Amino acid sequence: MERLLDLLADQADTDKYTYSLPVIYANLDPAKIPAEENLNVPSVACANMALDQLHDLRPKHKSAFAELWHRAWPWIVFFQAYRECLSDRLMRLDPCFDLVILITRFRKDKQLESEIFSTVGVRTLVVDAWFAIANSENRLDHSAFTNLCRILPSLTADEPDHFDEIIEGAGGVANLSAIIGTTVLDCVRVAIGGPATHVDSLINVLTFIRILRHTDIMSPALAAAGGAKIITAASCTGFDPDGTVLEPSKKQTIVLLCLDAISTMIYSPEAMCAALPVGLLQSVLFCSTLALSQDEFIHCMLARILPSATVYHSVLIVLKEVIPMFSKMPDSLEFQRCWMYKDWMEFMTLVERRIAFMQQTEASHGVSMKACSNCNIMRERKDFRKCSRCQTVFYCSLECQKADWNTGHRETCQTNQIYSLRNMDITPRNYSFLRELFHKDMMKLKPSQLIPAPQSALPLSYLRELAQRSERNPFILVVHYQKGIPCAYIDEIAWARSRDFQHRFNWDDLERREARSSGLMELQTMVVQDGSPWHHRQFVFPQWSDRPGFLHRLFELLRQDISLKDAEEEVERLCTRCENESGTRIH
Repeated sequence: MERLLDLLADQADTDKYTYSLPVIYANLDPAKIPAEENLNVPSVACANMALDQLHDLRPKHKSAFAELWHRAWPWIVFFQAYRECLSDRLMRLDPCFDLVILITRFRKDKQLESEIFSTVGVRTLVVDAWFAIANSENRLDHSAFTNLCRILPSLTADEPDHFDEIIEGAGGVANLSAIIGTTVLDCVRVAIGGPATHVDSLINVLTFIRILRHTDIMSPALAAAGGAKIITAASCTGFDPDGTVLEPSKKQTIVLLCLDAISTMIYSPEAMCAALPVGLLQSVLFCSTLALSQDEFIHCMLARILPSATVYHSVLIVLKEVIPMFSKMPDSLEFQRCWMYKDWMEFMTLVERRIAFMQQTEASHGVSMKACSNCNIMRERKDFRKCSRCQTVFYCSLECQKADWNTGHRETCQTNQIYSLRNMDITPRNYSFLRELFHKDMMKLKPSQLIPAPQSALPLSYLRELAQRSERNPFILVVHYQKGIPCAYIDEIAWARSRDFQHRFNWDDLERREARSSGLMELQTMVVQDGSPWHHRQFVFPQWSDRPGFLHRLFELLRQDISLKDAEEEVERLCTRCENESGTRIH
């Protein structure tokens, strides 16, 4: 190769390279890859030099791209696998960088690009190159950084094997999440006033996140790595202290990509609390000038995800601090005409109502009530003792505690401890506020509102059939906080159990206690969205009352051998009686 280049010294660079291609092609013959027993052979030196020459490929050589790829790829894999075994003269420090450069050159051939990214192992080496760059000094100025970012949007993860390759190259989901966060932060720091390539690099990294965000693994991992805060901050990229902005189209692209990624990360109150102070609502409002048809997920965030988060005390504390800056938004005539106005006002109204309730609960000094887990008597919390092991059940006396231990709690105490650990991600204050909010909403609920219409998914005929084939009360009150607003209906306990995907509740123990209570305890579950329309979480809050509850009495009524028409009339009378009764109910 060196002799050939000397002979062509007088030729123009492009002609010189064209004449060299046959030699490069020959020196990259995969058949010359040596066996592991004898690595330091001349063919390795020839391939080494040939790979160096491939860095200067030009579009005019496009017809040779496919053949060169099929020869270069096996050698890149060889140099990567044996980079620590080859002699100093033959080794290539970072063969993965060769891959990045070649993909950048070869992807001009779209058919070849598809073939490249169908090659097993390519994603692993690309991500390996990403880590090598991230661990270098001045990583944003690394010669391969811009090319790497250009490649990232092509690393599709449509197939499970593709995602596994990406994770393998990163050394785990946590490492991948960390490097994504680091790269986004680096790009944000230099996006304003820096080279335009850094803005493009940020867009490419955010596009890569969108590729991965639909996996059940990546969104939680990104959130755990601080992704909600980092990417929300990135969505505000474009405004520096002097007020200058990015090119509008790129600003819009960055905001939409960020919000798209965030929408699957803010599944916990912690992630939501991290995103709100650094500009989540500002970025959502930026989209008020965009066409709704293009941005359904923005509508979803404003109409569903954000309202659903208002059931958490910690989120309301943050909202209380940030919403005053938006107090003048409704006065803008331009904002009043945009597609977002109605959703925004409904969200603000809900926030104000929830904050008022939070302040009310914090200011009140009401008496906390509990029910004995053995005899169901209700008294003030101070009159009860709690199981010192599981910390989940209360007793009015030592005698009741002993009796319950002998009739079932002995078998469930340790199990209850395990289930409690599965809910440790919810802080005690958040859990307490959830229960207070649920209790308030249930006190306003009338039994007649629970009776399903004939055309509903669970009509009364279905509930009647369910009651008649069950030996004990199969009903549970499900309260789904759609858009943060409660929507209640009666369902069967088996359904609620099947939706507890994380196994957070000891359903066997709950059903046992409900069966022993003679109707004084009934199961009710609060369902909230976990940050997206596809993820939900349940909180089971049993209700105790001083007389049999509505679900128990409905079960007893529907068990009777009467016609459906008579059952409907009896249910109406039952609703009227229950609504006219007064009594004590606690959760």
